[in-house]
Amino acid sequence: MAGWYEEQRRRDIQSRALSESLLGPELGVFQEAMAIMTRCLGIVRASDWAGSLATRRKIQYANHAFNLLWSAWDSMLAGRYDAAAQLERSIDESSDFLMALYADPSFADDIPSTTKDVYKARRAIRDFLDGGGKGAGTEWFRRREQQAKSHQPFGHVSYETTTSLPVTVEDGAKVAYVRPGGFVAEPTLRIDACGFAAAASAMMPIFVLAFSDIAEIEAMWRELPVICRRQHVVIAEQLKGLDYPAGEVDFLAFLPSDSEVGA
Repeated sequence: MAGWYEEQRRRDIQSRALSESLLGPELGVFQEAMAIMTRCLGIVRASDWAGSLATRRKIQYANHAFNLLWSAWDSMLAGRYDAAAQLERSIDESSDFLMALYADPSFADDIPSTTKDVYKARRAIRDFLDGGGKGAGTEWFRRREQQAKSHQPFGHVSYETTTSLPVTVEDGAKVAYVRPGGFVAEPTLRIDACGFAAAASAMMPIFVLAFSDIAEIEAMWRELPVICRRQHVVIAEQLKGLDYPAGEVDFLAFLPSDSEVGA
């Protein structure tokens, strides 16, 4: 039993090293976004934050969102793309709770009884945005609800999660690899890495805005538009260059756990 455990940990190290050697500029986007969020929380920690319930709640949700992003990225590096995908919905919804606490600090009082009610969080954001008139919040709410549908299956054991397998393209055929403990496949890795880098990039300004009542973080907020635009261009360019045929896989390769971790 212990022998398998130690062997899997060793192979995880191999998988992560292999994955990082295959990544492109999307790695830099993820690193930069996560570093900015870390800096943001560091400034909060050094500030006089303890007196506000809303700030304490924001710290809790920000820390949770950060850890979800890091866990998804780490699972992806280990070749466990299905496990990484399982976190997509929670990552996506964390931003709504964090933004709702910025939009309406009194929302902090409701959180213990509305932990799972992301719709209430979105309504708080809608009302805040509609405060500026012209129905901006109503339009945001409509688009947000539509966008969120794509993440909903990833909060459950579903077809979408269980088929998030390592896939390679070999002689024009799509081959999915199943190996207990994970398997590194470059096409799947690069697409997933772009997705999680984009998620970190999208979370980054919400982090900073949530704590922008702190002067040093407010200064960070003014720097973000340039960073966000640059990161968006990098991710878009990487996705454009990835060749990944659509549709079901042609073959399924079922490997033992003591097999190699990559193609």
